[in-house]
Amino acid sequence: LGNVQYALLALVGGLLAVNGIGNVSVGLIVSFLQLSKTFIRPINQVSQQLNSVVMALAGAKRIFELMDEKPETDNGYVTLVNAKYVDGVLTETTEKTEMWAWKYPHSDGRLEYVELKGHIEMADVDFGYEENKTVLHDISLYAKPGQKIAFVGATGAGKTTITNLINRFYDIEDGKIRYDGININKIKKDDLRKSLGMVLQDTWLYSGTIADNIRYGKSGRSFNRN
Repeated sequence: LGNVQYALLALVGGLLAVNGIGNVSVGLIVSFLQLSKTFIRPINQVSQQLNSVVMALAGAKRIFELMDEKPETDNGYVTLVNAKYVDGVLTETTEKTEMWAWKYPHSDGRLEYVELKGHIEMADVDFGYEENKTVLHDISLYAKPGQKIAFVGATGAGKTTITNLINRFYDIEDGKIRYDGININKIKKDDLRKSLGMVLQDTWLYSGTIADNIRYGKSGRSFNRN
């Protein structure tokens, strides 16, 4: 019972006691209200604890589902390396040149280096989060290096899905996605995602300095404080 209900009971009991109805006395009213509180209090506590238990079980279910997730399979063999031009030829280097290239070993033993520029192409892509339930049909688009493109549409139209596919958070059902002319299925996932910057709608900041937040995920980054 809430405070309002107790107040109403006290009011009704007071009226009965004043008018001498039913042999109701003030002591009887006080005793009744006190016993009611004593009886109801543990019930309220149990209901509150049950709510916490239900929330804990829901959280535990998500945790166990995450623990049961199978590791991602990665059959990619194209890697991202530091590169520089030597006599006009793009070569791999251990120096921090701020230039990156895709190290692409071909089946015939030939090794090719493709400079990272950021050309994205999707050709006839089909995708669905569930089997036999396609949400993207025959999507074709391209983005040139340095080009700014905006995806505009209603919620659920597939804007975030396209971004997730480029990062290979999901694999497409049909079609091809090429990155600098290379099928992204051939690129190692870690190297693919390292070459991309992604800012989600929900931004999370961690306790610490601004530099710590910027450095998150790449611990060796340094900053010039001047």
